[in-house]
Amino acid sequence: RPPILYITELESLAGNEQLAAVYEQREQIRRDYRTWSLWRDKTRTRLPQWELLTKLIPYAESLPVYGEIVPEIDAVKEQRKLLAEPDPVPPLLTKLTAALRQAVTAARNAHLRAYQEKIEQLNQDSNWCRLSPAKQQEIRNRRGLGPLAPINLDSDEDLLKILQQTSLLAWEDKTNAMAERVSLALLDAARELAPTAKRLVLPRTTINTEAELDAYLDEIKEDALTIIRSGKPVVLS
Repeated sequence: RPPILYITELESLAGNEQLAAVYEQREQIRRDYRTWSLWRDKTRTRLPQWELLTKLIPYAESLPVYGEIVPEIDAVKEQRKLLAEPDPVPPLLTKLTAALRQAVTAARNAHLRAYQEKIEQLNQDSNWCRLSPAKQQEIRNRRGLGPLAPINLDSDEDLLKILQQTSLLAWEDKTNAMAERVSLALLDAARELAPTAKRLVLPRTTINTEAELDAYLDEIKEDALTIIRSGKPVVLS
């Protein structure tokens, strides 16, 4: 790194004294200027990739690659290696984006499979099948059950944009939300045919024995019968 002390000394001078000092050190100034210009150009080239790397790494916290790359990122920071040769950033960025692309693709595919299963469940529902196509579309639009939009992971910037919209950890929440929207669509379909229909949400639990299963079913039956006895149809979800 070129020394800068002499620049500070030159700045402390004035008038003819400063001009004379600059002239005497003109060769060193030229050499250092060329070096600083190279650093400036390197910085302009490397900084965008470095910033992209640091923006992407938090989204990989649940992946094995996170523990492999974070120490190397810390080393670049602590040892000020951003302008070192060879450039330390591209291998890290390539490794990180490959892992993130794979994880995003897997998460979306899992979401897509769950979506298709739920839509099939909706399409097979007896109440749903009795609705007109126009009414079905109206309910789907109301409940946000349109076709899933494709995602673009072509560039690293595209990958970051997708992760900013839906992180890896958010895909499961997105799938759960979609399942709830399908349940609401089923309730809408039932209420189109029987406006007083009431929803009964099946409690989630873990059943280990036949006795526990019997108790669970008895509870659901009792809750359903209470609604039926009030003169309202029941929609289980």
